Amino acid sequence: MPVKRQLCPYGMVTVAILLATTCYFPFSIVWSQATPETTTSQPEEVPAAAETPAPAPESVPFSYEAANPAPDTLTALRYFPEQAQIAVGIPSAVGLLERAVPFAQLFLPEVKLAEEIQLIASDLAVDMEVPNEGGLVGVLAAMGLDSHAGMALFLNLEDVVKTYAEALSQNTVPDTDVLAKIKALLVIPVNDPVKAEASLMKLLGELLSGTELIQTDVEGITVKEYAGMGGYFVNDTVLALGNDMDLLVAAAKRTNVPAQFQYGSTVCPPDDIHEAAVLFCGERILPFIDMFKEPMALLEPSMQVLVKAQIERLQKIYQDATAKEPLIITAKVDEKLLEIKSKLNTAVYPGIMDYLGTATPLHWAQRLPERTLAFLSFNFTEEFKNQLSNDYVNYLPEEIRNSPGASQGIMYATNALQLLGGEFTIGVANALAVGYPGIYLITELADTEGAEIFLQMAPQTDYETPYRDIQIKEIQAPLPIPIYFAVVENALIISNDVEGIRGIIDLSKDAKTSGLFETLTPPIPVTMPLYQAFMVKLSLYSDIISPLAAIMGQALPGDLTPIMDTAAGLFENIQIRNGMEDTWSVWSLGASRKP
Repeated sequence: MPVKRQLCPYGMVTVAILLATTCYFPFSIVWSQATPETTTSQPEEVPAAAETPAPAPESVPFSYEAANPAPDTLTALRYFPEQAQIAVGIPSAVGLLERAVPFAQLFLPEVKLAEEIQLIASDLAVDMEVPNEGGLVGVLAAMGLDSHAGMALFLNLEDVVKTYAEALSQNTVPDTDVLAKIKALLVIPVNDPVKAEASLMKLLGELLSGTELIQTDVEGITVKEYAGMGGYFVNDTVLALGNDMDLLVAAAKRTNVPAQFQYGSTVCPPDDIHEAAVLFCGERILPFIDMFKEPMALLEPSMQVLVKAQIERLQKIYQDATAKEPLIITAKVDEKLLEIKSKLNTAVYPGIMDYLGTATPLHWAQRLPERTLAFLSFNFTEEFKNQLSNDYVNYLPEEIRNSPGASQGIMYATNALQLLGGEFTIGVANALAVGYPGIYLITELADTEGAEIFLQMAPQTDYETPYRDIQIKEIQAPLPIPIYFAVVENALIISNDVEGIRGIIDLSKDAKTSGLFETLTPPIPVTMPLYQAFMVKLSLYSDIISPLAAIMGQALPGDLTPIMDTAAGLFENIQIRNGMEDTWSVWSLGASRKP
């Protein structure tokens, strides 16, 4: 069905949804559906510009200079209005067609996406009366839109958050109509502003018939408002339209004074020019917390403790900030990797280091066997341990801290925590000859002598003679499989694989690694300072979980195997990392694609 005939009278920004859809914008927006007054559409005269000249562009610090290459969303993101808390950078049509569409096709084998996109392009060309040449990219270009530049969506969620907070304080949940309170603005790069505006008017059709048009000059930019529906403006670079005039006017002012932030600059270049990006302005979101005081009072005491601790921590981090920089979340997909990443510059937010502490490379995880299929590592910094043993405990209500059972549990947990010296790693490797997987638990010790005294409480015996001057112990207990342990350097190693322990001892004595990190795709940098890391190879299910379930006589869900087989056919491994890259605190989730 031609595009124009599918329009419904839902206001100005319905067109934004349509334009975004034609570019395969993967987000849905709920727009204001106010019914406009029926009047004769007579454009008002544009007021004369003020006598004072427009402010000169702010001087751009070196740290804000655009990277080369810059993300294709950067131009649109620079229109970030100060009233919006969130900005979403949407990759260009070219980027989505090259990256996202082939990836989506893997999960939709019954749909021929390329043909569907061509049909959309053909319908759009007919409605817009432009040549149907060059596929969707060519049609959009003929409409005056820049297919090689990304869009940006800006959101002001204050009214929505306030409504949710009021509802939660009354133990209710607002219906979906609350989403109509989202104030949104979509910025679309153009290559021909005249054609772009003409295309917008064609898409609107008779939707605006009888609607009052108000035109206002904003620092040399003509902002057009359709009463009760929203508005738009076009300059030499972008077409911007939205359902809130404050957002629109603020964005128009960005024509001469672009928003400044480090994302997309030489300080924070993109991992991929076609990546999607979300920018969260924490200093604009934190005031929302006050709206939830009443709902938080309804939480369980223990939950109130955790929430209170996190809020105070966030507030201090932003109070100590040296500038106002957004939290950055990016997403990219290519033929090798699907990755989501968050970034926060600790040079701007130094307070975060008071809670994170100093990250270090994971030495013991690198000594797991090369045949390891999964591992999870934590780096227990002193700052993190202090949070657990002091901050959270101090927030517990006094009656809980002083109760006999709780106080004893807190004491034991605190003492055990103080034994940890840093890295804690658990790994799972391919099955051993006995049919069970090799499991390895390694924890660095803050007090090796104290830990050895504690270990003597466990029933044990020496396993054979010392290996390279280290005595391996075997737990004496009625267990289905033998368990061994040894203290190596400043770490306690526990495993059911005695040969694996010997291998780790060899690597420790020889100051080597197993090469596990380097063999992964993508490899984990061996010198990267990390707080946490997780890796699982998708073959874990077929190599260990399924055979182990059969040995134990446990039935797995019938539909689980085909799902896991499909996932293993598409992806090699999944990695989660939380660490430091220069001054940036970086968290990432990546799925490595099979060739």
